[in-house]
Amino acid sequence: MMKMTKNVLLIGLAFAATFGLGLWIGISWAGSESQPQEVSTEERRGDRERGDRERRSPEAMRNYMINSLELTDEQQEPFFELIVDNRQNMNRVMQEYRRKMYAETDSITTHFEAELRTILSEDQFERFSDRYSVRAFREVRRQQQQRGSGQGRN
Repeated sequence: MMKMTKNVLLIGLAFAATFGLGLWIGISWAGSESQPQEVSTEERRGDRERGDRERRSPEAMRNYMINSLELTDEQQEPFFELIVDNRQNMNRVMQEYRRKMYAETDSITTHFEAELRTILSEDQFERFSDRYSVRAFREVRRQQQQRGSGQGRN
């Protein structure tokens, strides 16, 4: 009973802290000078017509960062060089992690499938592999990603 009361108290405190932080951020943002300015309906319509690709272009993002951070001319080059270096380092680490993760999961999957073959008939194993296996899931996901990346291209 004491443990449950302690957990309820901790959850309540976490909720209150999260709410308070959100309130503080909202009030701080509302008072800041960097609030977005009112945009007319025509401007919004024009934005939609230009599409997300243009608004999310690297040049648009660069300009947004320059303006929102108020970067001086002297700050811009070292700032963006650091951003690019950081992104490249993060990508390198993520690629290494993915390679290791897939190697380990493939090893586990191979062992799992070998054990399954001792339990299931060949027909059952084939149905399992086609419908439920990790490799089948990856193949479906890969196909979905290929279809998704092809959408919107002319």
